Amino acid sequence: MSLLTYIKIQVFQFSNSVRFSEEKLKKIRALKDDLPDLVRPDFSETSGSAEVGDIPASMNKKQYDHSLGIDDQRTALNSAIDSNSDKTKTAFEFVVSTRQFEIELYWKRATYFWTFIAAVFVAYVALRQLGEGYEFETLLVSAVGIILSLAWHFSNLGSKSWQRHWEKHLDLMEDNFMGPLYKTVNSDQTYSVSKINEIVSFVFVVVWILLFASALESSYDFPKSVNDIDWIPTILVLMICAGICMAFCSMVFGKGRGRFKAQKVKMYRRDYKFD
Repeated sequence: MSLLTYIKIQVFQFSNSVRFSEEKLKKIRALKDDLPDLVRPDFSETSGSAEVGDIPASMNKKQYDHSLGIDDQRTALNSAIDSNSDKTKTAFEFVVSTRQFEIELYWKRATYFWTFIAAVFVAYVALRQLGEGYEFETLLVSAVGIILSLAWHFSNLGSKSWQRHWEKHLDLMEDNFMGPLYKTVNSDQTYSVSKINEIVSFVFVVVWILLFASALESSYDFPKSVNDIDWIPTILVLMICAGICMAFCSMVFGKGRGRFKAQKVKMYRRDYKFD
């Protein structure tokens, strides 16, 4: 084979490969142009009627994937394109980091409440050992113990709720990036550290209620009739009980609840003027 023939063959092969690459590139571009038609959301499948603008009050799987640039109906090539998009990558990285952040916050909050509850328990024991003359202080400290234990228990429930929230996002998104790694487990049942912690916090609530009842029984003489009422200690005891009830109702029904329904928002912008 002469050198000229060899060069002609190489030029012919290179031109064919270039032509094939151009045709493949045209197909990919045409496929990307068709993507908006493939991912048009169908809000008729949405459950719930309340909406905020164009965002449904609840989402099905198709609408969830569409909001993050993912669609199970696409080909493997389209999924690869979506997985490399900045929006989807940023969302996945945000889910992973936020889930880890929520786990760290969960145990930081637990340590915070452990410290305060332990300090209150030490104060309660010290006051009980002092005996007479400190009945009202003992009752007040035990009421603080009830409130802190309730706050710890409800904080555990709220923290676990947010942790599950980001875990569900991770389960839904991970297939497009690393496969079903996180949601693939080697056991169908195990012990939950966070749920055990919730049980422990509830036990502390019960223990503090019993300690409060014990302090109340030893510090307050329950009257047998209206004429026997000693009004000053009775009013103090009623105020403490009312404080516990108000704290409980505020946590369960008031400010302690997070609500995620449609809300009206009013924004302001700071303005500066030079002298």
